[in-house]
Amino acid sequence: MCAIPTETSEGKKRLIRAYGGTIIEIGNSYEECHRALVENDTYREYVNISAGVHPLKDQGNKLIAYEIAEELGKTPDVIVLPLANGSLFSGIFRGFWELKTLGLVESLP
Repeated sequence: MCAIPTETSEGKKRLIRAYGGTIIEIGNSYEECHRALVENDTYREYVNISAGVHPLKDQGNKLIAYEIAEELGKTPDVIVLPLANGSLFSGIFRGFWELKTLGLVESLP
């Protein structure tokens, strides 16, 4: 069961269905959908697997910074990534911040 905003693109909806997912459309935006799932008793039996609410999300995403630094042997000037709710950005930043704090890289991207 996938709860998604009604404004989700048809391409994403087709992909969910192609993998056997059942769709529930709630609200017009991600924020409205998320709020309804969190605040409404009707949906208590469902599990929210979005990365934005997982308490350890930054710990996993920061490993990307470690991999980038290891592959390049330094910090890149720029990293381009999708922003969405910012969890990927904050995790990668945290990873480079830790590497810099430990003296393993000289700068932040």
